[in-house]
Amino acid sequence: AIPEEQRNVILFDRVDVTSTTWLGLTMSCAQCHDHKYDPVPQRDFYRMMAFFNHVPETGVPPGGGQYRIADPWIHAGTADQMAQLAELGNQASEAAKPTHAVLAEFARWESLLRSSPTVEWSPTRPDSATADPAVDLTIIEDHQIVASGPVPDKANYIVHLPASPGAVTGLRIDVIPDPSLPMGGSGRADSGNAVLTRVRISANGNEIPLAAAAADFFQPGFNPAGVLDDDHSKGWAYHPDVARPHHLVVQTTHPVPAGQAVQLTLEFQSPHVRHQFGRFRISTTTTPEPATRQNIPADILAIVAKPAAGRNPEETEKCLDHFIASSTHPDVAAAREKTRTANAAASTFRDALPKVMIMSDAQPRKTHVYARGVYTSPTEEVSSGTPECLPPMGPELPPNRLGLARWLMAPENPLTARVQVNRYWQWFFGTGIVKSSENLGVQADPPSHPELLDWLAAEFRGSGWNVKHMHRLIVTSATYRQSARTSRALLEADPENRLLARAPRHRLPSFILRDLALASSGLLDRRFGGKPVYPYQPAGIWDGLSITKERDFTYPQSHGGDLHRRSLYTFWRRTAAPGNMFDASSRTICSVKPSRTNTPIHALITLNDVTWNEAARALAIQVMRETPAGDTRAQIRRAWLRVCSREPVDRELEIVLRSFATAHAEFTADPQAADRYLRQGEAARDLPADPPYVAALTAICLSILNLDEALTRG
Repeated sequence: AIPEEQRNVILFDRVDVTSTTWLGLTMSCAQCHDHKYDPVPQRDFYRMMAFFNHVPETGVPPGGGQYRIADPWIHAGTADQMAQLAELGNQASEAAKPTHAVLAEFARWESLLRSSPTVEWSPTRPDSATADPAVDLTIIEDHQIVASGPVPDKANYIVHLPASPGAVTGLRIDVIPDPSLPMGGSGRADSGNAVLTRVRISANGNEIPLAAAAADFFQPGFNPAGVLDDDHSKGWAYHPDVARPHHLVVQTTHPVPAGQAVQLTLEFQSPHVRHQFGRFRISTTTTPEPATRQNIPADILAIVAKPAAGRNPEETEKCLDHFIASSTHPDVAAAREKTRTANAAASTFRDALPKVMIMSDAQPRKTHVYARGVYTSPTEEVSSGTPECLPPMGPELPPNRLGLARWLMAPENPLTARVQVNRYWQWFFGTGIVKSSENLGVQADPPSHPELLDWLAAEFRGSGWNVKHMHRLIVTSATYRQSARTSRALLEADPENRLLARAPRHRLPSFILRDLALASSGLLDRRFGGKPVYPYQPAGIWDGLSITKERDFTYPQSHGGDLHRRSLYTFWRRTAAPGNMFDASSRTICSVKPSRTNTPIHALITLNDVTWNEAARALAIQVMRETPAGDTRAQIRRAWLRVCSREPVDRELEIVLRSFATAHAEFTADPQAADRYLRQGEAARDLPADPPYVAALTAICLSILNLDEALTRG
């Protein structure tokens, strides 16, 4: 998508959602022109849009992966989780504080740099250079060594250096690009690279331990410290920057005494075969701790050169941070690892917390009316404001989203409370007091009971906007608690029950039906809160989203209790609704009116979906454990009671018993079919009877879950 176009689509949607949800107005009709029916000019649409036009967003969420959220956002853990995160943050802060040992080493390091800030290197002409297995190593001008001839998979170079008049504290290995080598690099691999896995220094037959290694550049994953141990999977490499010279510095734990010859062994034992130096040079130094001084930025050296009293706190902190990050001293390395571990623990815990997108006004923008609603055709500039047909925002309210929210809840606003209670009424009775709950404008259906709507709105506002109070008020009312039975005459006179002469009777939505099936079977996981879950879905339900390979759209099905959590927690893609939510809206636009459906898709789901079949099996096993073994009548009565809140009458029971007998005979004749039928879903299959019997009772329980009485309120 074009980012700016997508950003404006999001803004249009916010205006639509806000006006529909809180005002019951179809303001989206004024996006392209003045509203045809309500007194909402096009200008008012863009004045509302101005409230949301300051969010620092681009229209395209950052990052990759399967799920992406746009800035700004916050972590939204529980109170305990946020307290634990704060504690981990405190531990990381404490770990980052330098210890006395670190500060002492820092002072020594500064003194060392002030005494000799640079390292003096002496290129050394080797006495000899050989390789095992055989590689032709030729010493040429400028003391360089060139490799030619065979390129073995692995090799060791042995270089003998003459005795130095001073105590040698370290060696520098320069790799030098050569046009005759692959890619014009300094290595013999096809890429021009090399992987040096180990450096060994010995004198008088005794190996001199190495204290540190540093380089001017290294390939990610191939840190110069890798040359200090025998792990051949690591080492120093410098791809992709192979066509430029680089150098590696190694530092001994104690100097090689003056007058002793040095044997240098360079090991190339990497799994990446044929990665050896093609052209290089060796230099020696007598400067103390040469690797410690490697790659120190000029600004750090400038700070070190200042006396402590002449620095500001920021300079001291900057210098200390560099030292802690680069020093190889054991105390500093231990402190650095402790800090890394503490930060990693805090980061891992933080990354596991749920994230919630929030809004911010951090990026003010000008808002214009768009000709014909096209974002590339701006006309007059407008500022934020509410529809002029409604009471204005008070002068004490800020012209931002906070002011808009307070205006929505203001006593002078005639719509918010009425829109909300009308929707609550719609939830419980199937139809709102105003039937067109998405539109309370001029074209809306008139309220069936206007005085009732006004009273409920006043009660809602007076209760402090207490939603639970309003729900309790409705469900405990005599109107709601009356019988749903009706006479033919009343049904003909009032088919939609607008007169409220009987209790509501309507098909329950799919997500409630799923939860009822799980609850009746005992499978429902009643935990509150937490991350979204991924219950059973048809195979390949997200495959159509994989237009490119940029993101992985494999459906990550949950397991265990997460398969049976309330439907509220089901992860929902706006472009691919869960397959068992057969009556859900498309979610391409804001929808506040439920869809009532009794289509074949409905029966296809409730009779064949894994969740329903698994719930039926769990229900069958549950009632078998609650009743005497083999008492099919008692088991059916118990299942009926759990689902329909009543036992079946004799006529119903006889019909179901005949169905059970037929199913039992079929499963007995085909045990493999019974086994396949009982293997749906991951819930435990601890069968209390033989599989054909359990399968037959499962089929009956599935039928009970699909009774009209089980699917319908009333």
